[in-house]
Amino acid sequence: MKDLLFGKQNLLNGINILASLAFFFGSALFLPRFAQYATVGVWLFMTGSLLMFVVSVCGCIRSRQASQSGG
Repeated sequence: MKDLLFGKQNLLNGINILASLAFFFGSALFLPRFAQYATVGVWLFMTGSLLMFVVSVCGCIRSRQASQSGG
Protein backbone atom coordinates (compact mmCIF):
# COMPACT_ATOMS: atom_id res chain seq x y z
CA MET A 1 0.00 0.00 0.00
CA LYS A 2 2.89 2.34 0.80
CA ASP A 3 4.34 2.02 -2.70
CA LEU A 4 0.91 2.57 -4.19
CA LEU A 5 0.46 5.92 -2.44
CA PHE A 6 4.03 7.19 -2.22
CA GLY A 7 5.12 6.06 -5.67
CA LYS A 8 2.14 7.51 -7.48
CA GLN A 9 2.55 11.23 -6.81
CA ASN A 10 2.54 11.95 -10.55
CA LEU A 11 -0.78 10.15 -10.85
CA LEU A 12 -2.24 12.22 -8.02
CA ASN A 13 -0.91 15.39 -9.64
CA GLY A 14 -2.56 14.36 -12.90
CA ILE A 15 -5.86 13.74 -11.12
CA ASN A 16 -5.59 17.20 -9.55
CA ILE A 17 -5.10 18.74 -12.99
CA LEU A 18 -8.14 16.87 -14.36
CA ALA A 19 -10.21 17.99 -11.37
CA SER A 20 -9.18 21.60 -11.92
CA LEU A 21 -10.07 21.41 -15.59
CA ALA A 22 -13.45 19.85 -14.76
CA PHE A 23 -14.14 22.71 -12.32
CA PHE A 24 -13.05 25.34 -14.83
CA PHE A 25 -15.07 24.06 -17.77
CA GLY A 26 -18.00 23.10 -15.57
CA SER A 27 -18.09 26.64 -14.18
CA ALA A 28 -17.85 28.15 -17.66
CA LEU A 29 -20.93 26.21 -18.71
CA PHE A 30 -22.95 28.10 -16.09
CA LEU A 31 -22.43 31.35 -17.99
CA PRO A 32 -25.57 32.65 -19.74
CA ARG A 33 -24.05 32.10 -23.19
CA PHE A 34 -23.77 28.36 -22.49
CA ALA A 35 -27.02 27.94 -20.51
CA GLN A 36 -28.13 25.05 -22.72
CA TYR A 37 -25.11 23.08 -21.43
CA ALA A 38 -25.72 23.79 -17.73
CA THR A 39 -26.45 20.11 -17.01
CA VAL A 40 -23.08 19.14 -18.47
CA GLY A 41 -21.56 21.85 -16.28
CA VAL A 42 -23.15 20.31 -13.21
CA TRP A 43 -21.72 16.89 -14.08
CA LEU A 44 -18.26 18.34 -14.69
CA PHE A 45 -18.42 20.21 -11.40
CA MET A 46 -19.47 17.05 -9.54
CA THR A 47 -16.71 15.04 -11.25
CA GLY A 48 -14.13 17.64 -10.25
CA SER A 49 -15.39 17.48 -6.66
CA LEU A 50 -15.13 13.70 -6.59
CA LEU A 51 -11.61 13.75 -8.00
CA MET A 52 -10.53 16.34 -5.42
CA PHE A 53 -12.03 14.15 -2.69
CA VAL A 54 -10.07 11.10 -3.90
CA VAL A 55 -6.80 13.06 -3.93
CA SER A 56 -7.52 14.44 -0.45
CA VAL A 57 -8.22 10.97 0.96
CA CYS A 58 -4.96 9.70 -0.57
CA GLY A 59 -3.13 12.65 0.99
CA CYS A 60 -4.61 11.86 4.40
CA ILE A 61 -3.57 8.22 4.11
CA ARG A 62 -0.06 9.23 3.04
CA SER A 63 0.27 11.66 5.96
CA ARG A 64 -0.90 9.06 8.43
CA GLN A 65 1.49 6.46 7.06
CA ALA A 66 4.38 8.92 7.19
CA SER A 67 3.64 9.86 10.79
CA GLN A 68 3.38 6.20 11.81
CA SER A 69 6.68 5.34 10.15
CA GLY A 70 8.42 8.30 11.75
CA GLY A 71 8.94 10.16 8.47
